[in-house]
Amino acid sequence: MKRKTSKTSKPSNKAAATPKELPAASLADILGLSTPNQPKAKHDKNEVPKKWRTYYDQLIALKEQLEQTGHVAIETYGYSNPKAILMDINAAIDRIFKGTYGLCELTHEPINPERLRAMPYARYSSEGQKQLDEEAKLQALKDRKEDEAYDSDDAEDALNKPLWTDDNNGANE
Repeated sequence: MKRKTSKTSKPSNKAAATPKELPAASLADILGLSTPNQPKAKHDKNEVPKKWRTYYDQLIALKEQLEQTGHVAIETYGYSNPKAILMDINAAIDRIFKGTYGLCELTHEPINPERLRAMPYARYSSEGQKQLDEEAKLQALKDRKEDEAYDSDDAEDALNKPLWTDDNNGANE
């Protein structure tokens, strides 16, 4: 009976000679904000319409600040995740190049320039944001009423159940 042997190749002297040294991780790497597999600049700054250049520069500065420090020095309007802000910043930059920047995604009306200065990645006008907030309040109210109805059914069922049952037919006595 012949014994089967597997052929293994010898490690290359180059690979075994020195371990590969990796660069230090940045804060953006640790927070998951960096995107190493994507090209760094997919937009040409020279193609930014003059009307939006100031906002574009603000967005780029915010993006760089967020990638370096993990936070931005403006009010984040309810964001709890720096990655979510970065996604909105990138989306705003994309809207500049698509020609839809400065338009409310809900009402399709122009967003007030003061709002854009305060939050250059804004997706909604003040009116659009009010509509979203009202819808969220109504949904929360609906959810709470459903929860209360469910809880009251559970409470009623609990009142009708005995506190202790004798599953062993008197063996516990």
